[in-house]
Amino acid sequence: MIPNALLLLAHLLQAPAERLALQHFHDSLVGLDSTALAAVEDRERRAARRGELERLRYGLAALELARAGRVSRFGAAERTFEEVARRRADWPFAWYGL
Repeated sequence: MIPNALLLLAHLLQAPAERLALQHFHDSLVGLDSTALAAVEDRERRAARRGELERLRYGLAALELARAGRVSRFGAAERTFEEVARRRADWPFAWYGL
């Protein structure tokens, strides 16, 4: 029988399916122009209130928008990843963004 603490730990870790979904989302941003990235970032910013996974999507969108030339978005991406890393230190995508 698995102790309750291990079940709780397994529940808190970022699921492989979540990591894969984030990777696919990140891959979908590569190659978009800054106008399209800004639209995605805006949509994800509104969705980020729902939870940590959505915050990571917003951080990834802000990061790619910054890489596309809107350097002011680096700060938004960094703050988002730091916030998620504080709340969910065991989620690798929060650290990836930093």
